[in-house]
Amino acid sequence: MIKPHNKRVSGPSRRSVLLLVVSLTAAGIGGCGRRTVSRIDKVANGPLRSVLVYAGADATAEQMSEYIRVLGNDNGFRVTVTQSGGLFTPGYLSRYQVLVVNNADHFGSTLTDEQKAALIAWYDAGGGIVALHAAAQHDGSWDWWADLIGCNYVSNSDKMTATLKVDPAAMKHPALIGTGVKLTGDTFSMEHTWPNFDRAVTGQDGVQVLVRADESSYEPVNAYHLKRDGKPMGDDHPISWVVTRGNGRLFYTALGYNVDTLDGVFASRHILAGLRWAARAENE
Repeated sequence: MIKPHNKRVSGPSRRSVLLLVVSLTAAGIGGCGRRTVSRIDKVANGPLRSVLVYAGADATAEQMSEYIRVLGNDNGFRVTVTQSGGLFTPGYLSRYQVLVVNNADHFGSTLTDEQKAALIAWYDAGGGIVALHAAAQHDGSWDWWADLIGCNYVSNSDKMTATLKVDPAAMKHPALIGTGVKLTGDTFSMEHTWPNFDRAVTGQDGVQVLVRADESSYEPVNAYHLKRDGKPMGDDHPISWVVTRGNGRLFYTALGYNVDTLDGVFASRHILAGLRWAARAENE
């Protein structure tokens, strides 16, 4: 996170797939040649049952991890939380349908080449990633992640109420249906800390924007970032989007920093719907 801020259930069945070979150079990991990743199981489709949370090291991430645990308890999926990339092995990742990158800025900077390769292989086998808030702050620390997330988190607002609007093309997206908003392009409001990115992901390969922030409804750059040349994004300010490339899926939402604002119908259902969509369980 850029500082400072104001503040159902049986295990998934799996089918083995062929040995996956990951090119570390193409993935932006470094080194030369190709490295073989040991066996990865094809990630199971169907009901959401298993979520691995890779959390940042601050209190905000800890609170959000607990929030996801409660979602799991209430909705029939198990949640494992870690701050260690040591769990990013082919055998361990294959137990999970979804990886949540929970406010872990500079994601990948502390992972080894083997851990990065295992994660990429898992994603290519159909894994789903849910990225929360500061997960988009990478500052170029891992090319593969930077390309997948599509932008870099560079500044933010204070915690304040903003007007949000569903993209007309996303009205029927599973990550929005059932969230309590009128999916007709109407606006709605929510309080949170809203990030700014170095570019809009609109139009990028495999990207569908779900929700945008209306910058005229709040101050998008707080005083701290204004002093450091922080700039608003303008009319095109996505705060939630999905990426479908190859066999994997990614759902990003700017929500997940101010846990106390997530009790509303939209926030809680949006995050749960994003988890289910990432697991291809959107019909639950």
